[in-house]
Amino acid sequence: MVRLQNILVNYAVIARTNEHRVSQGLQPLDIDPMLMESAQRWAKYMASNQAFHHSAYQGENIAWGQVDADEAVRWWLNSPGHEAQILAGHTVIGVGVAISDTGTKVWVQHFAAQPLQQVPEIRPTSYTYREPNPRRRRRR
Repeated sequence: MVRLQNILVNYAVIARTNEHRVSQGLQPLDIDPMLMESAQRWAKYMASNQAFHHSAYQGENIAWGQVDADEAVRWWLNSPGHEAQILAGHTVIGVGVAISDTGTKVWVQHFAAQPLQQVPEIRPTSYTYREPNPRRRRRR
């Protein structure tokens, strides 16, 4: 059941993204299985490491803490840099969503100009923002 819910959430992100592209006179993006895999891997990496940062993959949007697909896409569209990524000359998309140990949703979009033949290598950049862990209490 969880896997099916995740798939439905991923497709909701893609649908909202494509609705915006079409409203701007652009073609909708096709789903790329390789990008779906890379986006999901990156979302899981960030969630499991409580780390919020871009990977070294070019063509990526990330978000942290939005409760559903509508809020995640709305957040990206309200950011000029993220919206530009959505409206760029891509033809394919992959989406990943994962939940951190603190229950926070992590969202990833990966884009490419053409379908990929293999899953791209996804690795961290040097900058990392760590989510505060509310379970840890400071000792005085």
